[in-house]
Amino acid sequence: SKLVSVTDRDRHDIFNVVALLPLVFLTLANFDWEVVWASADAEAAWTDEYFWQYWVATLTYFSVDAVWLWKVPTCVKSPGVIIKHHIVTLLYLAAPVLFPEFRWAMGACLSVEINTWFLIMRRMVYLRREHVPGVIVEFTNAAFYASWIAIRCVLYPMIMAIYLRKCRVALEETGTLMHWPVIFVPVHGIFCALNIKWTYDLFTPLILGWFGFGSKKTAQKSEERML
Repeated sequence: SKLVSVTDRDRHDIFNVVALLPLVFLTLANFDWEVVWASADAEAAWTDEYFWQYWVATLTYFSVDAVWLWKVPTCVKSPGVIIKHHIVTLLYLAAPVLFPEFRWAMGACLSVEINTWFLIMRRMVYLRREHVPGVIVEFTNAAFYASWIAIRCVLYPMIMAIYLRKCRVALEETGTLMHWPVIFVPVHGIFCALNIKWTYDLFTPLILGWFGFGSKKTAQKSEERML
């Protein structure tokens, strides 16, 4: 029933808001932020100080969430897509263990969970907006959009550019692309493609509304589809 679906989603949201906090904290803790601000070089800024705690926490979170989605598919709108996303992520987690020189990429990629946290918190705040101070609603909304653009639209393509540059260097040095790390390119490409689709779905109705090509109601429905 509708009531059961809402309850399932609420429980899943609460789980994610709590369970994602260690991932967000460990993502931030594994980088030297003075280097990040000075050079915007994630590879140079990676400290690897808490890698194994980070890896175990990430493996645990995505495994538990995948099982949750499989057992209770009513907790999200597109369980099939998210389960496939989680499976690819779990496979991707083999990379930083097998190729330690790419551990920085795990941290860079998983920074997207900061945006995921704000997405879920934004939904929870929106559904209770009559009881939440307006400044919290506005801050959560702004943080969601800012982190979406910074991570999904800027950082992820930058990671792909770094991967492609490393492929070019490897090709020049060895004369072949037959190296295991090359698999990162198509795997990361899947995440970039998903980000493009989700960004299009989120922003197109809003942009059309801003330029007078869509109604406010259409833009609002777009917003609500993301909740």
